[in-house]
Amino acid sequence: MIKKIAAIAAFVALSPAMSQAATTTVDFNDGTDGAVVSSFYAAQGVTFSNASWTSTFGLPGSSNPLGIRSTDGGFQWFSSNPLIATFSGNVTSVSIVGIDVGSNGLQINAYDAISGGSLVSTSQVFGSNVGVGEFYTVGASASLIKRIEIFQVQNITGDGILLDNLEFTTSAVPEPGSLALVGAGLATLAFARRRRQG
Repeated sequence: MIKKIAAIAAFVALSPAMSQAATTTVDFNDGTDGAVVSSFYAAQGVTFSNASWTSTFGLPGSSNPLGIRSTDGGFQWFSSNPLIATFSGNVTSVSIVGIDVGSNGLQINAYDAISGGSLVSTSQVFGSNVGVGEFYTVGASASLIKRIEIFQVQNITGDGILLDNLEFTTSAVPEPGSLALVGAGLATLAFARRRRQG
């Protein structure tokens, strides 16, 4: 009977000790056309480098009215100067929609550190010609993603793109305070059991 009570108590105690995995979607529609994005979405767990809001021009695949583009490269940017998103939490999956993706393609690289680190996932897509009306979702998944870099794969046409609808999932992690309470509760149960047996 005590084993059953201890198992139930441990399950109930551990349940709140894990924060739930959460998916966040950023549609970029709350910015100002032409302004730099930077830390605007920090409260949602993501900051940007080399990113500015832009009109989506009502293009297919966009959520309207705004998306993002490169601050430095406009609608064309490459691996030498990627658009970067950095996450404050431990992200396990991330995706973004590329609008008007043509033969220059679109690539996402995911890393396990805010700067440097190891490449943990990569994905790329290619459209045709200059990509008028074509949109694709690129994504990355790994046990830990702290930063993504997004860029056009090659420069063979005058193909410009923009991005919309970033979605990322933050992993469930134990909350330290809750784990301490669980440990104290389990120690109390063990002590009580020893007293009964002793």
